[in-house]
Amino acid sequence: MASFQTEMRDGWLVVKCSMNLDAKATNEFLQALNTWVEAKPLGVVIDFSRVFTIEREFFKAIVQAKSVLKGAGKGFFSVGLNEPQMKKLRAEGMEAAFNPKKNFDEAVRSLGPQSTSELGASGETGRPSVSGRVGQLNMDFITPFLIATKKTFETQIQTQVKPVRPFLKTESVAGVDIAGVLTLVSDGSSGSFVLCFSQDVFLKVYGRMVGEKFDKITPEIEDAASEIVNIIYGLTKMDLNTKGYSFPKAFPTVLTGEKISIRQSGSGPTVIMPFETDLGKFHIEIEFDEAA
Repeated sequence: MASFQTEMRDGWLVVKCSMNLDAKATNEFLQALNTWVEAKPLGVVIDFSRVFTIEREFFKAIVQAKSVLKGAGKGFFSVGLNEPQMKKLRAEGMEAAFNPKKNFDEAVRSLGPQSTSELGASGETGRPSVSGRVGQLNMDFITPFLIATKKTFETQIQTQVKPVRPFLKTESVAGVDIAGVLTLVSDGSSGSFVLCFSQDVFLKVYGRMVGEKFDKITPEIEDAASEIVNIIYGLTKMDLNTKGYSFPKAFPTVLTGEKISIRQSGSGPTVIMPFETDLGKFHIEIEFDEAA
């Protein structure tokens, strides 16, 4: 029996999943993805209402589907997820990737004039709010990002990471070809979280996520940097929120091109945290400036 059944509904392709989403279902999903896009729907809605188990292997199928559909200007949503499944997604930092809605009608209604970012439009404006006071950057604020980055790479990308000694940024770091940027704002305070890769390392990271090889960064795959940032952010905010912060949903943006120069908007210090992996080196940048 096929793991997925499809039907068109009001121009949308609804994909109904089988009871168990394992490695076999993941491969079947990825093989069918291009066929679904070629049907030229307004977007894809994944229906989980009949699903009992979602194995971690299936997460990469969702990340790739959202990236492909966003690159094609299509919508992407999930419906029918029960509360235990939602708790699992939150624990893994995958809620943003699945983009869950209560039902089909809510998913379609959310594509109003103020929700164009769901379809991959540029100029996303969602920003997290941070409660509490953070003056100079300190390890209590930084460490959750480090832990979340390490966990994300080990669980979602199946690669071990080794943090290298952090240092204050005094100039732009060379060799950055793609960066996922998340803005942090609270009561006049501002900052950012940036995930930076060279082209070679990013292509290896994305290739391991989806089980394929790539030789250049294309618009269809660059959104994966945003998805990785979303996962790291989802895990980080769970930790920081227990310390008095309040981080809502946020929308990362992606920068690509030669000789990218990351310029933080605030005047506070920026900490660079390098990591070493078997796929190569990458780093994150964290900056937060307290309002006077």
